[in-house]
Amino acid sequence: MNIKFSTLFTITFFWTLISVQANETNIKFCRLNTIDGLPSNEVSCIFRDQKGFMWFGTENILTRYDGFEFNSWRHNIDQSPFSSEYIDKLFETADGRIWITYQNGAISIFDPVSKQFATMKAYGDALKIPQPTRVFSFPGGHLLYAP
Repeated sequence: MNIKFSTLFTITFFWTLISVQANETNIKFCRLNTIDGLPSNEVSCIFRDQKGFMWFGTENILTRYDGFEFNSWRHNIDQSPFSSEYIDKLFETADGRIWITYQNGAISIFDPVSKQFATMKAYGDALKIPQPTRVFSFPGGHLLYAP
């Protein structure tokens, strides 16, 4: 009986060891900063879209990183899509548009295809709904926003 227990213990031990090693995931981190092309070292939010691009919100700048280079859309003083200094959160809808919330509660929408911004106020006025101040993201690219 002692031999059976010893054999069973040995098999269980090695099976557990093999299972743990098989499930081990190598996680690789990469530090990005202004030297790499990030426009600011002060990043207020990070988001990964459905295509795998990384989006960074900073002060007055929305930035997309494709793993090799950064593309940034800066604050335009004459026709500013940015409603406050810092981007608070980024969300993606099912159609691929990036919703941007700001620390003051304002919202803008960025279309990555046309590279154009729209304010939520413009959408709200067209739909006859009040300006939302909070956005919640759900699986599948669905958003819920509340005034």
